[in-house]
Amino acid sequence: MQLNENIKVCSACGGICCKSSGGLVFPEDFGEINLNTLIQVFKSGLYAVDYLDSRTNEMSSDYYIRTRLINAKKVFDPKGNGQCVILTENGCKLSFHLRPKGCRELVPNPPNCYFPNNSINLKTCVEAWKPYEHLIEEAFRSIDEY
Repeated sequence: MQLNENIKVCSACGGICCKSSGGLVFPEDFGEINLNTLIQVFKSGLYAVDYLDSRTNEMSSDYYIRTRLINAKKVFDPKGNGQCVILTENGCKLSFHLRPKGCRELVPNPPNCYFPNNSINLKTCVEAWKPYEHLIEEAFRSIDEY
């Protein structure tokens, strides 16, 4: 994995990307995916579940995981926009190698940070989580009160 972190560039812009949305998380960020893993991940307070809505996208409604937003009250948080909980005044609270794939692979280039080769986007994230949809739902329902 290439270290594309650029603290100088990110500090200068103030973390525009991190203030506008949560970072995309992929299954490989958590190792073995099972119900207990996801429950522990959600209990950490760092991650949330979002979904794509088939009424506004070509894909069906599917769950994916992203970093949690600072004002999220539940793990299931489909609002999508807001400041990421791992952003601090001094930058990301996670070391580069512990950040989600969507954060590690983002190339700082304010005001339009980008992913090389368009290899990461909402569609690829949803597709990666598709085999674990039922586990994601079971995990967040076991934590969130409805």
